[in-house]
Amino acid sequence: MSERFVIDAIEIDNIPEQHPVSVFSRKWAEFPKKNGAALWHSFSPTTCAPVLPWASVIERTVVEGKTAHIMRLQGTEIEKMAGLNAQGAALEDVLAKAALEERLRELNHIIMSPGYLLSKTVIPFEGRDFIEVYRGIFAFTKDEVSVDRIVMIVGPENTIL
Repeated sequence: MSERFVIDAIEIDNIPEQHPVSVFSRKWAEFPKKNGAALWHSFSPTTCAPVLPWASVIERTVVEGKTAHIMRLQGTEIEKMAGLNAQGAALEDVLAKAALEERLRELNHIIMSPGYLLSKTVIPFEGRDFIEVYRGIFAFTKDEVSVDRIVMIVGPENTIL
């Protein structure tokens, strides 16, 4: 694995307008911000209902003196793609070491440079076909000081709302 995590970023114009990532990206842009992160109180089932099946909400917290990333919400479509429900679990406990290192580099990037990342990638699922997806990772803040929530929207490239 390379020393530097490389994200093949794309622009919003390269994602179909009705894809969950594009729909949420436009919604995120409207949310009030603090230090580049959207205010957490803006994210709710009423404001984000159409994309919830493709959403994961990750809370950055401290557990037993160590930083942990807890999956607070895992949408039904994410569960279908992954083949498991990780809601309530720490990423550190459910991801394989290489996948965890890659994911933490990506999350740390959005924590250190609040905003969002959009990408198109292929996700390998063990024992299943590779799935081409659009992904969006969006910074949120509940404490209004740092990024302590991350919303990840992931959907197969042909998904339309």
